[in-house]
Amino acid sequence: MARLLLATLCDDVREEKTGKFSLMGLFDRFLVSDFRAPLPTFWLFALIGCDTEGEHTLTIELRRVEGEPVFHADIKHHAIGRSSTTGLCHANVNLRLEHLTIPGPGAYEFAIHSDGHSIGSLPVEVAQPPPRLMQ
Repeated sequence: MARLLLATLCDDVREEKTGKFSLMGLFDRFLVSDFRAPLPTFWLFALIGCDTEGEHTLTIELRRVEGEPVFHADIKHHAIGRSSTTGLCHANVNLRLEHLTIPGPGAYEFAIHSDGHSIGSLPVEVAQPPPRLMQ
């Protein structure tokens, strides 16, 4: 069974020539002025540990904490090489999300499943900025 070792939202992800990943602008909250407009492009980066090498199916669903789905994606990830630290085969998941709209403020989460099994979730707050006072 897979394990979610790391998950975060960020503004950009860069893969270095050495195979390292650099994550820029980490966040866990969206400030949304107009819920009719899409969010700016952002990334969900995750490190998954799998029992076996090879291709695995990853399902990512953005939903309200109460369960109402907003976004769903099924992607493939490849776990290669067994880590001496975790004993698992690691896969880096680098998902670019664009043109995503949110229905309103509240508590949301990115629920993450590997091969049909829940491996964790990433909470995210969606809020509206306070109204500007006219002077």
